[in-house]
Amino acid sequence: MTGTAEKPEAAAERRRNALSGGVPEEGRGRISQYRCVRARFYALVSLVLGLVFALLPGAFGEADSFAVALRTALLERKTFFRYEEGGASFDRRSVEAAREEVLREVPEFDYLVERWTFRIVRGGGKSAVEVRIDYWENPEQRAFVARRVGEILAELVTPEMDDYERIAAVHDFIVATVDYDRTLRRFTAYDALQGKAVCHGYALLAFEMYRALGYEVRIISGGDHAWNLIRVGENWYHVDTTFDDPTYDFQGHFTPEEKRRIAGEIRRNYLLQDDATMWRSGHVWDRSAFPPAPVPFPGP
Repeated sequence: MTGTAEKPEAAAERRRNALSGGVPEEGRGRISQYRCVRARFYALVSLVLGLVFALLPGAFGEADSFAVALRTALLERKTFFRYEEGGASFDRRSVEAAREEVLREVPEFDYLVERWTFRIVRGGGKSAVEVRIDYWENPEQRAFVARRVGEILAELVTPEMDDYERIAAVHDFIVATVDYDRTLRRFTAYDALQGKAVCHGYALLAFEMYRALGYEVRIISGGDHAWNLIRVGENWYHVDTTFDDPTYDFQGHFTPEEKRRIAGEIRRNYLLQDDATMWRSGHVWDRSAFPPAPVPFPGP
């Protein structure tokens, strides 16, 4: 028996037809005017996954051994693994349920994978599952991201900065150096560091940079858009670098150099905001799936 999370042709069709973007405007119509690729199946770094894994010890019990194996395979960035069980109890539904269990516990894994397929093999009173995983980033791109993030932060952040200044420095760097990808083909932190990405590239680069600074950070999504949640002290706050980009032009006329020259105009409307502010602006998400952000940051 063979199952697939998404057929290659369906993935290609989704990337061509289901993605769109636009300039955010004031009011509730932002999301509908500025759509991004749906927040499923995008890259994250193995280092980041290791940090996430470390935060969730013992998340799965012995009864969820296949889910543990799948989580470990993702953590180790395996492209293929085989899992065997004594009884012939695997079916497509149970395999997919195990995958959903992993994603409920560690939702960031869903941004790592472009596509996964599995095959159930039975024989001799036993069953096995063979899983193949395609990732968005290759090891060389991953290494580049890790190196560049370290280099950039060494220039951006100084020891005397407080939390607001550190978070704002990363926010402003991304806004000033990343252009929205109108071809809808660039999804990752690597792509963002090359100067173009869709909203998930913005959010993924912010994820990596804030993690490298030691903050607990999440990728939050809804309404075909993605942004970040970051924890400062006891509270969580929203950061949306895509919506704060004032130089984004729907026709793609602005260059990174032009953006840097007017970097002083960078908005911070969506820097360290609360749930109510984001909801009023048109951001939508499953509130039960993410930690609440009850108040905006007290200010710089």
